Amino acid sequence: MAYSLHRVILIALLFAIAVPSSLSHTEVEKDLMHYCSHTGDMKIECRQIIQSEFMNRFNNAEIRGVVDIAMNLTITKASEISGKLVRLSDISKDENLIHKYLLCSQNYRVVLLNLDLAHRNLHADYYRNALVQIDNTVAELKSCSHEFTKDLFDPAYIRNMNKEFRLYVEIFKVTLDRLIFENDND
Repeated sequence: MAYSLHRVILIALLFAIAVPSSLSHTEVEKDLMHYCSHTGDMKIECRQIIQSEFMNRFNNAEIRGVVDIAMNLTITKASEISGKLVRLSDISKDENLIHKYLLCSQNYRVVLLNLDLAHRNLHADYYRNALVQIDNTVAELKSCSHEFTKDLFDPAYIRNMNKEFRLYVEIFKVTLDRLIFENDND
């Protein structure tokens, strides 16, 4: 249920970024697919979300508000995953898994610190500094992902959680890039 709600909110964000009210349905879809192309290796998942939820349409959104929503969703998802990793390390009996969960939990604590700095930079209108924090977040995420790609044993599906979180980060980054672009052109 929570995943479905987050999907709808992510779709709303993408529509809010991409949909000027004067565009036709076809132009809107084309623009949305263009934004998905900026989500790196997650573009297929992004397009699937867009196509499955396309009839929900959001108009005339303020880009700064969209960035704030994307940032808050990303922080919430990171906090959720971090808490789950701590709980998993507490209940696991496998020493190898405990080690992986603790390492990833540390990565997600650093992710949360990076996202907090990005939040502060956004509210101080230092948008480019916030992008640096997003890049640092991606580096931490890669470190955690690496722990679970070394072997196939992943009973809690941490790889999937990391992949989902990566999409949140990518959408946050795309919205922030759009804000910087609009800010530079004003």
